[in-house]
Parts: sequence; structure tokens; C-alpha cells
Amino acid sequence: MPEVPKVPEVPVVQKEPEVSKLDAMIIKWLFQNDRTSKFRAVKVADIELNIKDKKDNTIYKRLTFLHKLGYVERGMKDGRYLRFYITDNGINYYYKEIYQEGEGEDG
Repeated sequence: MPEVPKVPEVPVVQKEPEVSKLDAMIIKWLFQNDRTSKFRAVKVADIELNIKDKKDNTIYKRLTFLHKLGYVERGMKDGRYLRFYITDNGINYYYKEIYQEGEGEDG
């Protein structure tokens, strides 16, 4: 019986999740408004007021996604409201991807 040739294993490369334009806008807003600690965290509704045409639920979903990536973290609760702030990873992402693309302080 002929021997079956072995198929070489192909390494699985995990694709890094893509950050959307809305995600970048949230990161930029948190950074520029100094939301960088648990005590300076902001409610979802406050972000919604500053990012036009987006609803609470959409902002919350994007914050949850950014939280999974490590770019934002939950801050101190305000009653029943969750609050979020940008992490060091989020700040690094801001400088590497957003600020470098001309979307910095004035953009």
C-alpha cells in the first residue's frame, strides 16, 4: 500500500480585530477629554452627547468591543450607570494610529 504524503501544517494567524471609525472617535474623545482614570471615567450618555448621530446602545457596544481589546476600562459606577476611561493601551493606540494619521489634537 503506498504511503500517503503528509500535508505540512499551516500556522493559524489570528487576524487582529479592526477598529472602526466610530471606535477611533471614541478613543480620541476619551483621550482629548482626559478620561484616563477610574475617577475621571465618563458615562456612555456623555460620550453620546459629544459624538453626533450615535445612540447609547451603539456607543455601549463599541465600548464593550474596545474593552475586550484593552483600549478602555470600566471606571467607578455612578448609580446604575457604567463609566469608561481610556487605558494606557488605548493611549498608545491613539498615538500610533489616530494622531499619526492627522487626526490629532486639531483633527
